[in-house]
Amino acid sequence: YDQLMSFGWKILLPVATINALVTALVVVWVN
Repeated sequence: YDQLMSFGWKILLPVATINALVTALVVVWVN
């Protein structure tokens, strides 16, 4: 279970970061 969580964080954290950046860029671009 611990290995699964650490694996999940290695995937989810970059995805969440990229998602936030893309969202910010879209908001700036649309406005």
